[in-house]
Amino acid sequence: MWKQRQHNLGDGVEGTILIRLISSFALALLVASAQEGAIDLNRWKVKAGDNPAWAASDFDDQSWQASGAPQLYVTRAGIQTSGIRWYRTRLRLPPVLATQSLAIALPPMDEAYEVFVDGVRVGGIGSIDPSPVGRFDRHAAYPLPAQRSDTITIAIRRWAGKSNSNLVPLTAAGQIGGTKHPPRVGLAALLQAQEELHRLEGERSRSPRRAASWILLLLGLIAMVLYFEQRARREYLWLGLAMGSFGLFSHLGIVAVSLDLPRRSLIASLIVLGYIAAASWTSLFLKELAPRARWLMFFTWGISILQAIWFFTYYYFDFERTEYISFEPAIILCAQAIVAISLLLTKRQRRDGVVAVFLVLFTLVRFSGRFGSNLIDWQGYTFDLRDMALAASALCCLAVLYLRFRDEQKEQRRQAQELAAGQRVQEFLLQSESTGTSLFEVEKAYLPALEVGGDFYQLMPRSDGTLMVVVGDVSGKGLEAAMMGARLLGALETLTDLAPGEVLSRLNQTLHRRSQGGFVTCCCALFATDGTVTIANAGHPAPYCDGREVEVEAGLPLGIMDGIPYGESVLAGGRFSFVSDGVVEAENAHRELFGFDRTREISGKSAQEIAEAARAWGQTDDITVVTVRSKA
Repeated sequence: MWKQRQHNLGDGVEGTILIRLISSFALALLVASAQEGAIDLNRWKVKAGDNPAWAASDFDDQSWQASGAPQLYVTRAGIQTSGIRWYRTRLRLPPVLATQSLAIALPPMDEAYEVFVDGVRVGGIGSIDPSPVGRFDRHAAYPLPAQRSDTITIAIRRWAGKSNSNLVPLTAAGQIGGTKHPPRVGLAALLQAQEELHRLEGERSRSPRRAASWILLLLGLIAMVLYFEQRARREYLWLGLAMGSFGLFSHLGIVAVSLDLPRRSLIASLIVLGYIAAASWTSLFLKELAPRARWLMFFTWGISILQAIWFFTYYYFDFERTEYISFEPAIILCAQAIVAISLLLTKRQRRDGVVAVFLVLFTLVRFSGRFGSNLIDWQGYTFDLRDMALAASALCCLAVLYLRFRDEQKEQRRQAQELAAGQRVQEFLLQSESTGTSLFEVEKAYLPALEVGGDFYQLMPRSDGTLMVVVGDVSGKGLEAAMMGARLLGALETLTDLAPGEVLSRLNQTLHRRSQGGFVTCCCALFATDGTVTIANAGHPAPYCDGREVEVEAGLPLGIMDGIPYGESVLAGGRFSFVSDGVVEAENAHRELFGFDRTREISGKSAQEIAEAARAWGQTDDITVVTVRSKA
């Protein structure tokens, strides 16, 4: 009857929090009302080695070493031991229990064991033969044989490897915690209830760690969302991977325990390795905050590779632990501290320095476990300082990164507004120009590499029927180049009556006074009514006339040196094509330039066809084409 109730209770525990609380309260009342129904077994004898005969009730164990009750870990003078050990004790059952249905309850013990009563195996966790397989520890109660004498002999055969195996998912799942007690014999129903209560207490005590894992997982997801909003900001990626990995692998540990995987299985080991290696992402995050500290990335990954090698030899292959790895947290801590201090000393990156300091504090707390416990017990809950430090660090990092993200969004909106304004100004200046006069037919094509470009052109008909054409290219691309081109177009409005050489000289003076290190190539041509063309050139690609490149006097680009005269070349009329270097320097996937020969071959086509040919080849710069021919 009790077993059926207990089975239903166990199902309810897994259902809702309310049922868990009711179950815990009921079990606590039952345990408190029947403490006299169990006997603690505190005196044992222990011997290292293995012999099946040691389970027999008539075996003489007088020479064995006296010992206290078996604990979670097999230790001797604070040093973990490995291999098989046997524990034996004898118990004379009091008359009140001798005829009852009894069981033996055992606390969690690392990492495989078998329990014998009078030579009969009554239960165990994991397996020892033919090769040991450890399972995750748990509270358990095993029924005693119904046929037994008043004095029983209890033997525990347990095996532990050379290393603590995969304790991260174990503690994350809440299996370590709750009431620690020696093995005890008593009423079966009572002990089953007690062990269930201990399991619930363990879950309750470790619930803060589960909550911290959920918080870290959530913070990791938030950081990843920020990364997908700004792909160029990889610090969000590394922070998201770091925080998300800490949270994710903790929950994967819970799954490993729930599925009762072998503790030294590859899956369980990879879960723990992922949890440990997650700390390496924090160094990549710091590297993004301090781009000059590229050494930190290689340094950390080198340490992480050594740690992974050590991990598999220590946890999975059950080798003896090597002590050099004890310095790993200290080494990473020192490296991170160097980066944090450098950021704090940099005026523009003090906010990033605060983030780095919090990460260093987390590493410090993580390292402090070498010198003492990181666990704090309060009101039945167990708080891990490492989880608290990591959650606090993650919150600080996200808060600072969010502030930076908000500032960057404002700056991007400001730049977008400036680009839109520059684009509107440029479109107005370029598209408002005439497509020709009564004497000349003009075609033009303009393809900026970005939203706005640095190329410009101007068509200026004169009252005497002549037409001045100016084509130029400002060094650089984007808004700054576009605004410089707009200023030059504005300056040209006052120079319509001058000769081409004088126009370039005046533009050079204007640009030299306002230039901040940039320069402009420019070609100015005056088409006369008699068919002649006067051209002055300032470092711009020479125009083409009827399919051939025109030889013109070359001059320095505008803005390099003040007071430079620009010579003029007078040519006979024809169909002229003016192009910017965006046509000649178009580059395909094989890094082959469009070049002067291809430009010359298509120079007789329309302006739009020339521009489209260059773009199809592979646009890398602003493309401008203007063609002019006389209608006569």
